[in-house]
Amino acid sequence: MTGDVLPWVGLVSWCVTGVGLALFLMSWFGKGDPIRKQRLSDCGMALIFAAVLTRVIINPDRGPLDWVLGAVSPIFILAAIWRLSRTQPSGDVE
Repeated sequence: MTGDVLPWVGLVSWCVTGVGLALFLMSWFGKGDPIRKQRLSDCGMALIFAAVLTRVIINPDRGPLDWVLGAVSPIFILAAIWRLSRTQPSGDVE
């Protein structure tokens, strides 16, 4: 059963990487205020590093660079989520 699921998980992780890259590029080339751009960048970074971490977990036969990225991924994900929580708009904005 798990052997049949892993290719799908890998495919979904690549799709999540694409969505994260699109968000990251939108933060660089899109229009909007700096807070919106920072939030797009943080969302993209969290998605990209979560997908990298997923690929490292499902396929441990990776190179040293993949293992380094897998080791620092939780730090980048937590930093992005912390910044997202700090830039969350309050409810009293008109």
